[in-house]
Amino acid sequence: MAVIQDLPPELLYHILGLAFDDVFDRDRSTYLRRSSLVARNWTHPAVQLLNADFKAGLQDPYSQAQLARLEQQAEAVRFECLSFEIESVTSAALTRVAARVERVRVLELYDYRGLLDVQVLEPRLLVGLQAFVFKVSPTGTFTDQQRFTSLTRLSINLGQIPTHLLTSMVQSAPSLTSLEIRWSEALCRNIDMCCLPLLSHAPRLRHLGVDIFTPSPRVLPQLSRFLPHCTALNSLELHGMKVCEAEEFLRPLPSQLALLTTAELDIDWWDSETKVYGAFLAALSAPALGSIRRWRHEPWEGSMNSEEGKAEWEAACAERGIEKWAQRSTARDMDEKKSAKVQKGDFEIGGARETWRM
Repeated sequence: MAVIQDLPPELLYHILGLAFDDVFDRDRSTYLRRSSLVARNWTHPAVQLLNADFKAGLQDPYSQAQLARLEQQAEAVRFECLSFEIESVTSAALTRVAARVERVRVLELYDYRGLLDVQVLEPRLLVGLQAFVFKVSPTGTFTDQQRFTSLTRLSINLGQIPTHLLTSMVQSAPSLTSLEIRWSEALCRNIDMCCLPLLSHAPRLRHLGVDIFTPSPRVLPQLSRFLPHCTALNSLELHGMKVCEAEEFLRPLPSQLALLTTAELDIDWWDSETKVYGAFLAALSAPALGSIRRWRHEPWEGSMNSEEGKAEWEAACAERGIEKWAQRSTARDMDEKKSAKVQKGDFEIGGARETWRM
C-alpha cells in the first residue's frame, strides 16, 4: 500500500501547500522546515513552498535571511508572490532574487518616493507572470525580451506610468482581461483614464476595478468616456465612488454585468442609509444590471446611521434572483484585512488608506 512518503513530489507540493496555506503564519516556516526532514521526497517540495512567497523592502532580519537562503538553493525557485518596496530595496537585491527564479505568478512593486528603471525587470521575472501590481514611478523603456505574454491582471496607479511604457505592457499582454486602477490625485495630477493604450485594450477587459482614493469631479466624466469601450465587461468593482453617482457610474456600460462590487463609498456626513440604498434601487434600473447575478456591498462601520432602505434593496435583489452580500466592516474585519496586505496588495502609508483588491 502506498504511503504519503512515496507520493510524487508535485503532489506532495500541493498537499503541503494546502496544509500551510497562510503565508503570514509565523509558524509556517518552522513547519515547512520540519516537513522537509520527514523523508527525502519531502525536501524539495517543502523548500519550494518555504520560498514561494518573498517580501522585501524594510531591511528586517527576516528578509535578509530569506534572501540569503534563496542564494544557497541549488535549484531555481517557483514563486507564488514576489513583493518589493522599491524605495528601500536596491536594484542589485532585485537582480539577486531574479537569478533564483524559475517562475513567478504574482509580482508586486511599490515605490512612492524614488524611480524604478524598468531594465531591472529581467525577462525571467515576467515569463509566466499572471498578475502584476505595478505601483511605481517607472523610467526607461522595455526591451523586446521584456514581454507579458501570460499576464491576465494588471493593477496600477493611474497617471503614474508613462504612456509609452503602458503601451508596451498592454501590447505585449494578449491575455490581459483584468485591469485595476487607482485614482489618486495626491500621487499624480496628470490623470487620463482615456489614454490610448487603455482605450485600445478596453474591449478585451472582463473585469475592471476602480479605486477612487481622492474624490474628484473629474472621475465621473472620465469613466463616462471610458466605460462605453468596455464591451465585454462582466465584473465591475467600485471603491470610493459618491453614493449619489451610483446610477451614473453604471449608465455608460454597454455590457451586461454578472458581478458588481461597491465598497468604501464617499458619503457626506448628513447622508443616511436610506439615501444609500435608495441610490442602489435606482441603479438597478441601469441596463448594465439587467442580467446581474451578484451584488457585493461593503459599508464602513459608523459611516451610516440606519438600516432603513436596506430591506427594500434586498427585496428588489431577491425578486430578480440577485445574490446580495452587504456587511459592515468592523474593527476586527480591518485587522484581518491588514494581516493579508501582501496577498491582497493592501498597504498603508503615513496612516492613510492605500488599498487595492487583487
